[in-house]
Amino acid sequence: MYFFKKDFTMEEKLIMSCDINVKSIGITILKYDGNGFGDILEMTHISPKSHHFKNQIEALCFKKAAFENYIKQEFSGLKIDRVIFEEPRISSVNDEKISMLLKFNGMLSSSIYEIFKVPVETITSYDARKYAFPELMGVRKYDRDGKPFGYEKIKHDIENNKFVLFGSYDWEVEKKHIIQQKVLDIFPDMKWVCKKDGELKNENFYAVDSYVAAIGYLNKEKYGKLDMKTENFVEKETDDSIVFEYDVSYWDKISHRKTYIQKEEA
Repeated sequence: MYFFKKDFTMEEKLIMSCDINVKSIGITILKYDGNGFGDILEMTHISPKSHHFKNQIEALCFKKAAFENYIKQEFSGLKIDRVIFEEPRISSVNDEKISMLLKFNGMLSSSIYEIFKVPVETITSYDARKYAFPELMGVRKYDRDGKPFGYEKIKHDIENNKFVLFGSYDWEVEKKHIIQQKVLDIFPDMKWVCKKDGELKNENFYAVDSYVAAIGYLNKEKYGKLDMKTENFVEKETDDSIVFEYDVSYWDKISHRKTYIQKEEA
């Protein structure tokens, strides 16, 4: 469990966000003033123990009860003003898992309304990451086979604002580890849950995703559509590379970037 307990009053508005999986549920509670977010009060996960059930619905009902008990025990009396769920990532799982995830999300949405009397708001995983960390939006440099794209395509995409999430990484990159590192940069003293061999447990990623869902949702709400535009494009050369230098503007921010192409790949 990861605690960032700060001093707060019972009257302060709080926002809860959850990343829901049938095995583990990531939960984040943070302060919310209507314009942005403040201190994290808690970022954690729960993983109801498995039992022998007659069918999947009975298992989901058991996990729903465990979720409700945890919420009531830990957050009873707090003013939870808004609740955000990350939508199920259904593109990478089979039909049976899709059905389970959708049912479970519906069940927990009902639980949230019964406890806090607020409807759940949702954001996709892609948008959560995109709006939480816009700096991860980049021009695609590699195809699915890991082969780098050529000079003309990369230049065209930069000049035409063709930015996609994790675009500057290869296709096989572990996206969840990149997101975890981004959160670790914000909270360097975070205590992770590890296996006996020191390897991180998957539960960490659900906790992280619940935080990212909140930040992404609030950034999207506050700043609006992420419309990234290339400015001040300059092409340079080194002995072995072509370098595209440019600024990327979005919201009220400007970031300076460099994209390198090896001359033999150009």
